[in-house]
Amino acid sequence: MAITLYTPGDLVMAFKEQAVWGTAGTADFIRADYELTAIDPDTQVRIINASSAKRTVPAAYHIHDTKGSVPKITLSGWLKKDDAAHFFYGLYQNVLEAEATPFQKTYTFGTTQPDFTASAGWFGSVAIISPVASTTHVLCDCIVSEIRGRCNPGERLWVDVDLVARGGLTRTAALATAASTTAVDTTDFFHFSDITALAEDPTSYQPMSIAFAIRNGAIPSPSPDLAVPSRFLTWVLPKYSAECTLQVIWAAAHESIDENVVKSWFFRWGAVTPADGYLGFDFEGKPKVTAVNSGEVRGTQVHIVTSHTTYGGCRVKLADAIDRTW
Repeated sequence: MAITLYTPGDLVMAFKEQAVWGTAGTADFIRADYELTAIDPDTQVRIINASSAKRTVPAAYHIHDTKGSVPKITLSGWLKKDDAAHFFYGLYQNVLEAEATPFQKTYTFGTTQPDFTASAGWFGSVAIISPVASTTHVLCDCIVSEIRGRCNPGERLWVDVDLVARGGLTRTAALATAASTTAVDTTDFFHFSDITALAEDPTSYQPMSIAFAIRNGAIPSPSPDLAVPSRFLTWVLPKYSAECTLQVIWAAAHESIDENVVKSWFFRWGAVTPADGYLGFDFEGKPKVTAVNSGEVRGTQVHIVTSHTTYGGCRVKLADAIDRTW
């Protein structure tokens, strides 16, 4: 007798940028080439405490409630250039796009946040598609709450992208498992060997490893959405934060790094004058410097928790040769 087992690898993840707040996508989803590594539907099991003439709780007194829930999912994989634009806009909710090719996008944390209820900012729908199911689970009004990244020798830039949704999972008619996808080529990713600069302005260092985390602190509004009572009104982004850990080959200059002075630390793929495929990160803050060894190589680890400076402590630039008209 044979048994058929299914794993998360049998699912297809897809997303679609929404045009209207509160209206989930129903078609034209773009397949996300990432693994679904975590999902929390945030379903609350509520039990009515009442006399029922029974020693056990009747089934009718069990309520599985998704009113006001905040489902969370994590997508993990190599960061693909075409997805990076959506991910970073969904996190920062603030972008300045150049008018000419390669359409460089500069993401910074703003002093205000978009009014999502007026369909401002970036938000979208995420579909969890099973090839054997008659329905598809869809999350609505999703934004990115955190991006964690790491890149080591011989590897490509890996990210874990946390998304949060407004309200519970909904079921729709099954979407095709062959959701459209963009072509994938080695130039769509960011390899460690292609890092063009890692520096504490203006001193350049040889990288050994990179890790970072950027967060917007997204929480649900305390006010309900009167049009859709099962949901809260909007997202609130109360506190931005970012940190970065860089390991570099030791240099004499490391001995004189002042840990009490805010400096700009950056790493990049591509030239400062951007071409298609450029990706750069700038972190500003006071560094914590520690000596490390990697095998026979002497190194220095620099950990930066960003401070609020000219661009909110952490800035990302991306050139993908696509006019997003943002």
